Amino acid sequence: MSLSLRPKNRNLLLSFVICLFYFSAVFSQQIQIKDLLNTPWVYDGQEVIVRGEVIGNVMKRKDGVWFNVLDETGAMGIWTESLDVYLQGGSYNRTGTIVLVKGFFNRACPKHGGQIDIHSNEIDIISDSTERQHPLDKGKLKILTLLGILFLVAIVFNFILIARRKRWLKNSA
Repeated sequence: MSLSLRPKNRNLLLSFVICLFYFSAVFSQQIQIKDLLNTPWVYDGQEVIVRGEVIGNVMKRKDGVWFNVLDETGAMGIWTESLDVYLQGGSYNRTGTIVLVKGFFNRACPKHGGQIDIHSNEIDIISDSTERQHPLDKGKLKILTLLGILFLVAIVFNFILIARRKRWLKNSA
């Protein structure tokens, strides 16, 4: 038994499938935090996806977990009731865990005192936390060495001048 659709129904089904893919793509797009902060009324109550680095401390509470995510445009507080992955917050010496957060955006969350936040229902780890390297700038190191030598020469020259002045004062008295 084969399933056959009339051309009219086939076109309707095809249109429905195309619309479904279009709207799922539109409403599931990754959003920059800047857009959430600048136009919060547009996204209030909407499901959003944010990608960024976990920064600061991951704060465990009795009913959930708070952490902050930083993308290239800003930072946003994320709330999740359960966290089944390990997140490392970034600092000067570490790059934080890079995550993809999916959740509902609140421009004034009633549960958290009117704070702007995202209540996450899915967190995917893109990359783990890594140690940050801070290489020395060789040009700055050369300038620092030169300035150090000039400083020492100035101190020696100052001592020589003081010694001569004392000798001159002693001889003229």
